[in-house]
Amino acid sequence: MSSRTPNYPSLPAELRLQVLQELADAHLLDRSRRRGIAAYASVCRAWQLFFEPLTLKHLILAFEDLDEFDKVTRDTRRRRLVKHIWLRYRDSLDPGPKYLPVTRKDGTKIGTFELGTTQLWTTLAGWGIQEVDPKGLTLEFSSYPVWSPQNRLLAPRDDVGAYSKFLESGSVEAYGDEDRFYFSDVEQTRMESNSNAKRQLFCKGMRYIAKTPLPEVQVVTKFLTRRAYTRNLRPHFWSILLKSLPRLQELRLERWRLGLVKPEDDWLLEMEETFEFSIPPSLKRFSLFEEKGVKNPRFRLIPKDKLIQDMIEATLHLECFSVCFFVDADEFFEALHFRETNPENPEETPKGYEELTSLTLTSASFLADMGEDWDLTLWMEGVFELMIHAAAAALLMPKLRLMEVWNSGRGTAAVFRYEVTEGSLANISWQSTQYCDPFEDDVLKSWQRVATRHGREGLEALPPVLLNGDFEYYGSTIPLLRSKDLVLQAVSAAQMR
Repeated sequence: MSSRTPNYPSLPAELRLQVLQELADAHLLDRSRRRGIAAYASVCRAWQLFFEPLTLKHLILAFEDLDEFDKVTRDTRRRRLVKHIWLRYRDSLDPGPKYLPVTRKDGTKIGTFELGTTQLWTTLAGWGIQEVDPKGLTLEFSSYPVWSPQNRLLAPRDDVGAYSKFLESGSVEAYGDEDRFYFSDVEQTRMESNSNAKRQLFCKGMRYIAKTPLPEVQVVTKFLTRRAYTRNLRPHFWSILLKSLPRLQELRLERWRLGLVKPEDDWLLEMEETFEFSIPPSLKRFSLFEEKGVKNPRFRLIPKDKLIQDMIEATLHLECFSVCFFVDADEFFEALHFRETNPENPEETPKGYEELTSLTLTSASFLADMGEDWDLTLWMEGVFELMIHAAAAALLMPKLRLMEVWNSGRGTAAVFRYEVTEGSLANISWQSTQYCDPFEDDVLKSWQRVATRHGREGLEALPPVLLNGDFEYYGSTIPLLRSKDLVLQAVSAAQMR
């Protein structure tokens, strides 16, 4: 018998593959603390072919990584392996030597956000559609500063480790209690007096000064920003970005309302132009979720009529649409009704939401007060009215299969759902922390017309469900939604639990 010690090359192919899979699994387990799986790809050619698809599938890039990323992906074989790119920026709160502005030949300065974005776009513009995965590429942006000492406890934790594990495994198990991030009603009220936090945590974010277009990128089909990072992308940048992505199919924008009223007003005013001129016709799924870190009644004085009108006109071609807390369902339905009935509309006005199959909105009318002066009967009248307006809107959506209107917070929750199922009937349902039945005759008749419009023989009103639980924050209500995956990204939902 040979006394030679078995080594890896001498193993049968099946055992060699098992060794590689064991190494990979040790990294990909939900709670694994192992990192650095990319190093295995340098062992030999066989290991490279096994580990590169795992390494390149989800890339987390900083500004200083972009040169190397360009070099590595010049091998077109590797481009097909890339599915998701998360570009992380640090902004002016923590510039560091590598993050200082670059001076052009003409003496003007360009910030790293502008420089890095242009560099990444230039790289991706050279990729052909046939060189990447048929589903295209997902692109994610975030800005993460090192917070000042007085705001560090208020700011979200940098979740790069947990998010890396989520990208590897698809599981949110790596997110524990320490990763929860939201502000209760009491905390939002306290934040109003913290001017430093308002300016630093909830601000417009990094500047993108250039007015020149970005190179056209054909390979990006999905784009997202997550609520884990409280700084906004400026509307000027959104306009330039969206115009450069002609094949974009899915857009997920999770934002925090700015901390000060005037900057928020300015941001919304600029967003009107973004909606009016920059939403690509290729877009099929759009989710816009707004969080609020500062409580101030003056935010309600900001006019949104033009913003809502522009948003509707820009999204008529969508298949799936979710807008939560950015605008109210009552205002959305009212604007949609006015659009259809306005006698001044030109004859060529496009019809409303012909392709829409799923719509999710939030309504202030659904949020019970529970104070001493709160009137259940008056609250129900608002719910009735909203449901009738929702039915009128659904008549304009011939392919609609799911509509959900909801709200939650301060210990209360309410969810209304209209759903077209595989059977001969459509159904409506109501879940609420209030013991009530909102399906009065006018509501039922309105939704029966909708069911008929959608090719169903009739409508079934399911028995109301009384909800029990801690609904202090609306994160606990999102799991009740059929459209939860459209409303919020999985990690964002986990951070609200």
